[in-house]
Amino acid sequence: MSNIKRIGVILLVAIAVALVSVSFTSNDILSRSIIIGMGLDLSTDNELVVTAEVVSPGNGSEQVGTFSKTVTVVGKTISQAVKQITQKTGKEASLGQCSLLIFGESLYTKVDFSQIIDFFINSYNFKESSTICCAKGEAKEIFNYGEALSQSVSLALITMLQEQAQSIAIPTASLLEYARSQQELTCVGFINQVEFIPSQNKDEQSPEKTQGYFSYEKLAVFRKNNFVGVIDENLSRGLALLTDDVDGEVFVVEYNGEKITFVIGKKDIQTKIADDGAEITVRLWGRLARTDDFGSNGILTVQTEKKLDPEILQKVQDQAQKLIDEFLAYQVENDVDLMQLHETYRQKYGLTEFVKTFAMERVKVTATVSVKQK
Repeated sequence: MSNIKRIGVILLVAIAVALVSVSFTSNDILSRSIIIGMGLDLSTDNELVVTAEVVSPGNGSEQVGTFSKTVTVVGKTISQAVKQITQKTGKEASLGQCSLLIFGESLYTKVDFSQIIDFFINSYNFKESSTICCAKGEAKEIFNYGEALSQSVSLALITMLQEQAQSIAIPTASLLEYARSQQELTCVGFINQVEFIPSQNKDEQSPEKTQGYFSYEKLAVFRKNNFVGVIDENLSRGLALLTDDVDGEVFVVEYNGEKITFVIGKKDIQTKIADDGAEITVRLWGRLARTDDFGSNGILTVQTEKKLDPEILQKVQDQAQKLIDEFLAYQVENDVDLMQLHETYRQKYGLTEFVKTFAMERVKVTATVSVKQK
């Protein structure tokens, strides 16, 4: 690892420790292993395999400063596993600053994990705002890619899913938002699925080192904490376009032999409902992206405010319409209401029999998209 990357890792870990320093006295910090991320898998014996990324201050004969490491234990319950982390690290394990939960495929695709969600949502020491995601593969393996990222896996994923997701139009859900979705009328919600994608190693000093990045465009869908399936990037983009508080969708269209990149910066979504269906009007405003942002082949590098040919806007509109239509068709086919349409019906009609037995196949939903230059 280069000196610059080492410094970056140290700074990230130092920041994590600084964040928790306000919660404990100096003696408390020295006696604790602070869990900043946790992964849960299921063993072949149906026991929980818990992997924790731990930040711990050095003291006494230990390393001076702070360091992070991953610890994996097996237990019948989460409480039992946390106690084993304490035994393994020699310091009391603290969940108070854990901001990331990762569920492995062996867990979320095979069992109802309601009890696990209930444990975290009802835990006094665990934050309801924590980021949650599902692993493509095992959660334990995700934590092994810290060296490839040259930084903490937990902090990297938290940054991507909490801070960057809206700017690139990927809907995300916190622990509390997901837990609420499983208690509503249709009991349907989603969790972002993350996958490590290896890339070519261009580091001449460490040619054997794994390099890559996390992909998190797909969404795992759940009903009553039971796995329904995974929706791909196009379907998640369709959902993002129908979500009020998610902007930043990027469209690339061909125009005069060049690739034009158009970024959505504002949207207005209006939904009109009736007994026999719903009409959704989606109005989008956007602008050209800078070529150094998205690599649109050198066209209009600085003239981002130039009036666009209506043909460009029409092509963006056609793409957006197709993404939304495909997502709406998926909802009907799988009877999942990820856009929370049932809540709109409940607010208007109350808990009528129609609302109580809400099903997407009984509600004809149409969407009309328009795109304008911002």
